[in-house]
Amino acid sequence: AECSVCRAAVGLEPPFFARREMQTATENVVVRDATAEHVELEFRRFLETFEVANEDRELDGSQRPSAYYMAEIAHMVTEDRKTLHVNFCHLEQHHMELAHTIQENYYRYLPYLCATVEFCASTALAAFATPAGDPSQKGYYAAFFNMREVGTIRQMKTDAVGSLQTIRGTVTRTSDVKPELVLGAFICLECGHKARGIEQQFRFTEPSRCSNASCTNRTRWQFDASDSTFADWQKLRVQENSQDIPSGSMPRSLEVILRNEAVELAKPGDRVLLTGCLIVVPDVAAFSSTASSLGRTRI
Repeated sequence: AECSVCRAAVGLEPPFFARREMQTATENVVVRDATAEHVELEFRRFLETFEVANEDRELDGSQRPSAYYMAEIAHMVTEDRKTLHVNFCHLEQHHMELAHTIQENYYRYLPYLCATVEFCASTALAAFATPAGDPSQKGYYAAFFNMREVGTIRQMKTDAVGSLQTIRGTVTRTSDVKPELVLGAFICLECGHKARGIEQQFRFTEPSRCSNASCTNRTRWQFDASDSTFADWQKLRVQENSQDIPSGSMPRSLEVILRNEAVELAKPGDRVLLTGCLIVVPDVAAFSSTASSLGRTRI
């Protein structure tokens, strides 16, 4: 049964994400998720209306607007940052069912949450007349912290895939910071039509076909870096803390991907709390290798 979050919200415009012209690599159509759109509307209502007590506000020389997160977004835009950090306890205080829905299906709703931040950033750009540029080209993100439950690496099993989790551990290794292609733009070499917003699916992903109805191109593309969206990317290896290791067991570890402002905040030896989403990344190299290697067991 759907919770109240999944029902139609009142008094808000149609969801911003549904109006965006997005294109997948497999089909040139926009797939609508009605439940996710309503989650997006409720999250936008939260960002636009949530207030905190006066004693909890951080003042920057003058009184902030009553809408706490709209002020946070204004600072994010003017400081040329990409990530809005949301206190999860604030979301629970505003709407417990919304918080639970986002936590349980975080991977599904994340693009809609980010689209809401993008919409609010565009509002801030218009209000402050900042020269920061088109928000749709910057790629804004929503990130959560201060969740009530903190788990361990050993507890990250299949039931946690796709949900929002906070785990504790110790950083043992960090990679260099690299640029990651998030949304690619490609020019058709047959007709010159440009395909924008091609989501990268764990590897360099080109469109499956040209969106021009009179063109049959499926393979000949030129990558356009100037019209693509990139993000800073870093990989950590995190090992469970000594107190979390059962007697007689070996310590377990997990690879963690950091993006944007989160990169270079941790170094080996740091004990950290990490809030994010557990996903399973396919071994793309194995899929493109010979049939004999495909038969190997991989975990």
